[in-house]
Amino acid sequence: MIVSHIGRANGLTIDHVGRKLYWADISTPAINCYDLLTQRGDVIISRHIVYPFSVTQYRDFIYWADWNTGDIERADKITGANRTKIHTNLASVTDLKVFHASRQSGSNPCAIANGNCSHLCIALPDSNDGASVIHKCACPTHYNLARDNRTCMAPRHFMIYSQRTAIVRYLPDQTDDCADVTLRVQGLKNVRAIEFDPVTQHVYWIDGRVTIRRALENQTQQQQHSSTVVVSIGNGHLFDLALDPLGRLLFWTCSTNDALNVTRLDNGSALGIVVKGDGEKPRHIAIYSQQRLLFWTDIGKKRVVRSKMDGKERHVIASDLLEQPTGLTVDTMTYVVYWAYSKHIECSNFEGSDRKLLTSTQGSALHLAVLFNYLYWYDRDAQVSNNILLFH
Repeated sequence: MIVSHIGRANGLTIDHVGRKLYWADISTPAINCYDLLTQRGDVIISRHIVYPFSVTQYRDFIYWADWNTGDIERADKITGANRTKIHTNLASVTDLKVFHASRQSGSNPCAIANGNCSHLCIALPDSNDGASVIHKCACPTHYNLARDNRTCMAPRHFMIYSQRTAIVRYLPDQTDDCADVTLRVQGLKNVRAIEFDPVTQHVYWIDGRVTIRRALENQTQQQQHSSTVVVSIGNGHLFDLALDPLGRLLFWTCSTNDALNVTRLDNGSALGIVVKGDGEKPRHIAIYSQQRLLFWTDIGKKRVVRSKMDGKERHVIASDLLEQPTGLTVDTMTYVVYWAYSKHIECSNFEGSDRKLLTSTQGSALHLAVLFNYLYWYDRDAQVSNNILLFH
């Protein structure tokens, strides 16, 4: 224990040069410090302070934020003099941090080439309290360290889901880590549909109404967090997308033109329209890349259709849906196609036989996905995700 009986401390910072601890005491209230060399405490600020909530130090000054007044102030770190307001009328400032080399001088093995670690480099303390000379590589959540103890390997089996301004990776049955992790993809404004390329590790998403973008899912610290426009239609309303990793194709539907289109992944060139006309209104898409099969829902004729990748050799899987379909997915391990309409989820084999009602849902089922032995969907009315065990 370094120091005890410090009141109700709500913020803590260290002055590495002066070898002092500073904290905000909201019970007094005050800004206090403790000299690590002399082991003596002192009060720096105790007047005209209401509810100090966070504190940090930089060079000759101590900075703190007051929760009640909404002010950020600074003062001399030794005497408390030269008190100055930096910002005023801020709402709910919860923490302060200063990033500068002077805050912690010296070096460690991670300073050079990130310690040859692909992602995280952790400098380890010296056994004799000297400068750190050893380190270890570590990985972000969901990643595992390879045998070289330097490279982080991405998970091979997972599910991603999107919120309006975030894309999240989900790993079920996580016992020692967080199951949901928000991917480091910036600039998301209005995500409507998502896909993942297992070959290049890119995430694709419909951004708003007229743009499809992509970005690396496993970006490291040295890579930019930028996205690239893959498709821009200028006018219309993009609805869904599906990726063919073997053929390097991207399929997407437009609800304005009632068309299912295809674009090359590698150069973004448009290959044309696969499905359009004859009263068809293609919306949801699913792909079985190994067998070169394309599945889609037709909300115009309320049906589920299968074809080759070029839209030919069509076969109607289900044609008597009571309402417009709201979701579609394919289990390529069991050769089963699942679709949703209203409060029902049905399934059949690729020929349309062995059709059955899988489950009835409380609300409208959207965004179907299969992972391992479970089918997942989103309940639009309850605004929750659900799953059901498919087989043991």
